[in-house]
Amino acid sequence: MCLGDTDTDSLGYDEDTLPILWELAASSKPAARTFNNRGAVTYYVSSRRAIAAVEALVAKAEALRDTDSRFATLGIGLAEGHMVAEFDWLGRVKSDRFTPLGRTANDANGLVRQPLKYKERLREIKESLWT
Repeated sequence: MCLGDTDTDSLGYDEDTLPILWELAASSKPAARTFNNRGAVTYYVSSRRAIAAVEALVAKAEALRDTDSRFATLGIGLAEGHMVAEFDWLGRVKSDRFTPLGRTANDANGLVRQPLKYKERLREIKESLWT
């Protein structure tokens, strides 16, 4: 899942807004996460718990975008697929050496600039886990 600035003329988020976005992303307890001035990327291992966390994060991001003018251009991108990651012996993603790699993160990032596409992708991801 990507949370990013859709304003291509903007420099992204600053020292006042990025911590808010970072805390928002961290609140969903992702398996791994990264960020830069353009936004945050959160990674989840596909599961029903992950879907619930993503749904909650989407709702919080929408609320932030609707209530705080500094986030009026906040976009949401979602994708699901295979990625390469390092896991510990308990099956948790280890992101201290490298973040998960793969096209899926790029796909999610590309969807940030497509308004409401994330709702369709979330529905598709939910259906794929339940079938």
